[in-house]
Amino acid sequence: TGLQQDVMKESMHVALTVAWNLTSEENKKQLIDRCIKESNRLNDLCNNMLLASQIEGRQYKAAVEEFNLSEVVEDAIHDYASRYDRVFEEEVMPGCKVWGDKVMLQIAVNNLLENAVKYTPVDAPINIALERDTNNVILHVADRGPGIPDDEKKKIFNKFYRIGSEESRKSKGTGLGLAMVQGYAAQLGGSVAIDSAPGQGTTFILRLPLALEDLKGPAVG
Repeated sequence: TGLQQDVMKESMHVALTVAWNLTSEENKKQLIDRCIKESNRLNDLCNNMLLASQIEGRQYKAAVEEFNLSEVVEDAIHDYASRYDRVFEEEVMPGCKVWGDKVMLQIAVNNLLENAVKYTPVDAPINIALERDTNNVILHVADRGPGIPDDEKKKIFNKFYRIGSEESRKSKGTGLGLAMVQGYAAQLGGSVAIDSAPGQGTTFILRLPLALEDLKGPAVG
């Protein structure tokens, strides 16, 4: 939106002006890098809030098309690898096609990756795998974070809910990302599952119907 772009431009301008006036070239580089990362994070945040508002107000008209989810996942991994100094270990099966709104699924994949980056220690890898079986496409995104207690697992898909540990509260976020992932997966006849235990990290498993040649796309709206 225009407001979103204006806010991002103003934030970038202020940060770059401050950076340019610093005497240390190394500090300039670090602050510019930080500014770019924060700008990307702000863009993702605005997208989540805008989309959540449009969906809740029934103003968002979801497109329905067949597309290659493998390419979407690969692009998202490359984007996040360029934005964050992290190791992304990937096993992406080519040709995993689904029906749905490509923009919505791009945002869903980004939300899962953002969540993994948020909770994985900087020296640990993030694992992403995409595969398909007879009827489904399955995306696994695994972090190396603190894990999720059993009594929190059902709550994390609630809008604005954030895990109640002190560590999670220090991380940035709105609690909208996972709610959107689950909501849109359900619209497509899919699901999101969690495999997690305290101290063992968390794997989110997004399962979507495979786009078969003899099937029409799902009714999304």
